[in-house]
Amino acid sequence: MEEAMIDDSSTDLQTVVLPDNLDLTAALPLMEQLRFLHGKDVCLDASDVSRIGGQCLQILLAGAQTWANEENSFFIVNPSTAFSDGLETMGVPATTFANTEMN
Repeated sequence: MEEAMIDDSSTDLQTVVLPDNLDLTAALPLMEQLRFLHGKDVCLDASDVSRIGGQCLQILLAGAQTWANEENSFFIVNPSTAFSDGLETMGVPATTFANTEMN
């Protein structure tokens, strides 16, 4: 399985490139990566996503809510057509993960 890549540069914003297939096998690694980044501002790049499943969507939604509750940034950039279509199919507005920095 292809893992998401984390940009650990010296900036406060951490960028994660999401893997191509956000299916069941990607759920646990995604959750672990978000736990590692807890408390930091996070930008998720969805440009390579060709499929998003329900489990990964739940993790992303929980992450967005957790980060918002803690007043940290959590947003998705460059959503692929497949990512956007997957959100739409599951009834999640694309604006759920908009660039709304809380700090």
